Amino acid sequence: MLAPGAYLAITRMSLNRKELPMTIDDFKALVTQVESRPGYARPAAFALGLASYAIGERRPDKGVKILDTYYPVVSLHENFGTAAVYAQVTGYTAGSASFELSAEQLDAALGHFAAFANDGHRHPNIEALRELRQAAEGTGEIIPGLGVPRRVVVTFIGDLAHKPVDAHDVYLRLHLLSQRKVKPNGLSLDGMSGLLNTVVWTDRGPFDPDTFDQVRLRLKARGVELRVLAVDKFPRMADYVLPGGVRLADAGRVRLGAYLAEGTRVMPEAFVDVNAGTLGKARVDSSLAQGVVVGDGADMGGAAAIAGA
Repeated sequence: MLAPGAYLAITRMSLNRKELPMTIDDFKALVTQVESRPGYARPAAFALGLASYAIGERRPDKGVKILDTYYPVVSLHENFGTAAVYAQVTGYTAGSASFELSAEQLDAALGHFAAFANDGHRHPNIEALRELRQAAEGTGEIIPGLGVPRRVVVTFIGDLAHKPVDAHDVYLRLHLLSQRKVKPNGLSLDGMSGLLNTVVWTDRGPFDPDTFDQVRLRLKARGVELRVLAVDKFPRMADYVLPGGVRLADAGRVRLGAYLAEGTRVMPEAFVDVNAGTLGKARVDSSLAQGVVVGDGADMGGAAAIAGA
């Protein structure tokens, strides 16, 4: 079996020989090649995302605090060709793992998708790749000299029943819930709190509490104001995912990882936690704690009222 670096080297040589853009048949052959490698297993879920880190090194190394990871498109038991492309450029084989992607790796992935560029169809995963490739060139600076380090990552989950392995993994599971790919209690979140860092959530993005006072001072001294929205391990759902057909009286009262069915109304004094939510049209009037779900037409102890009641 080739080492991860060898996969990237093969892709690099192909790009240098200008064998790309690939045809559809080339793409299918690549997918077949990747999936036939010894030990390779299709992931249950995967996604390309943008991660923010605590201010420090411009290029975060292992061990640097992960503040958050945003996944614009998540795949669950689908899009295995796209998964194979990311496996090709990272060396992924099986299980749960996250990889930071260089600009070169992102370009290599785009090269493998070249055959789909003008086929007249929308490809959300490829659109996300193109946009995040642009983010790889950015500095993440709020003002010159002050930037939150960001990196493009790809995260694979081998089995949703297994507990998450890192913060990127946790964020992917939270996105799966809020994007209605998985219903509450449909995946493991064991140990998630220990994998996440406490974050200062602001209207200018996430910050590390350990350095926030210095950041705020530098911003205010330069006339830049920011508003602290929360200090917590979990962000607001609406800053990452906005499910269709949902009304939120106060977006700050619904955490990422909540599952809200179409037709849900969350009232001003309500709160919906991670791995909780509604499975049908409902009005939420009070708190839904982790693991609590309200079915269509149900009223669980006053936690929620059916729309129109």
